[in-house]
Amino acid sequence: MGHQSLQPAWPRGFAPELRSLAETVWRLVHRDSSHAALHMVSRALRELGERSPSERRAYLLNLRGIVYAQQQREAEAVADLIAASSESPTWYVPLYNLALCHKLGRRWREAEGALMRGLSCLRSRIPAREPSRAMLWNLGLCQTALLRWEEARQTWRACGLPLPPGQGPVELDLGLAQLSLPTRGPYAAERVWVQRLCPARARILSVVRYGAPCQFGDVVLCDEGTGHTGFLDGVVAHDEAGGHNRPRDGCMIYLDTLEPAGYVLHVVRGGPITAAQAAVLTERMREAQLHIEVWSLTMRLPDAPPPSEGAAVPLCAGLVVAAGKDPRGTAERAVAELRAAERALGTPLYAPTLLLASGDEVGAARHRKAIQGLPDR
Repeated sequence: MGHQSLQPAWPRGFAPELRSLAETVWRLVHRDSSHAALHMVSRALRELGERSPSERRAYLLNLRGIVYAQQQREAEAVADLIAASSESPTWYVPLYNLALCHKLGRRWREAEGALMRGLSCLRSRIPAREPSRAMLWNLGLCQTALLRWEEARQTWRACGLPLPPGQGPVELDLGLAQLSLPTRGPYAAERVWVQRLCPARARILSVVRYGAPCQFGDVVLCDEGTGHTGFLDGVVAHDEAGGHNRPRDGCMIYLDTLEPAGYVLHVVRGGPITAAQAAVLTERMREAQLHIEVWSLTMRLPDAPPPSEGAAVPLCAGLVVAAGKDPRGTAERAVAELRAAERALGTPLYAPTLLLASGDEVGAARHRKAIQGLPDR
């Protein structure tokens, strides 16, 4: 668990020995000894005397809440952070951490409310303290998730982002990026290409392979993996927001789907094809306003040997078809295009789920049987 020194953010009752406790706690967490860390903080809470400043109790409750969050014990984390805020109502730190817990639970309204209360605490101080970029960034993200475009624009500007005038969704061209998606496949995560539309929104440009909660064309809510959304305890800031598998190489992180594009995935299998044939297949389908991505030339399963350069490999591709108002008719047109491509390439193409969607149950059964006889990738 990485950490860095912060400007003092603790309540006025903070004692120097609590800094030592916090540093010990994070060393234990870093060594996968979070249970020992919890025991240490809980014991310190029990040992507080009745006359101990409430700010000290707030600090320990906030610290324990963060450790609970790292363990993905959400209910306990939320309870401790709420208690910490009650003990020290003018301290913004537990409210910020509470917002991160709500963010991880996709409770955007609650996260926004906690951040607004935290900002109010900061601005009520004498002298008033400027909110951190992390607080503003997460607020803008929550407002985007809630489709509160006017408030989101104000927040992004407060983050220092130049936005053109306008109303409604923020529409920018922030270039291409990679997005890390949760998966039900053989990998811990799948990475796809997206077009960034604003700081917290992106459109998926790849065909998603491993059962993620989004697909090609969807506009998704996403976050940066740059460490500005880490939990805060008043002494050290942590470069994780409590979630696991958080990328640290600039890859975007999927949070939610905002605008489903309505595409349905169909896997296409076939005999060995070369990169040139794959390019022909991709171009033919694009001309027919269909999007296909040949996975077998760019991805391979863990137990599959890498193909030699220029060699033909058994086809495995993802074809996305818009459901629309006439899903069966759309599927029938896609089947016709796939058969035309099959003739042009001189190799069989099998898509049983697409044939089933077109109403051809016999053809779908024949394709399933044919796939069983294909060589393994």
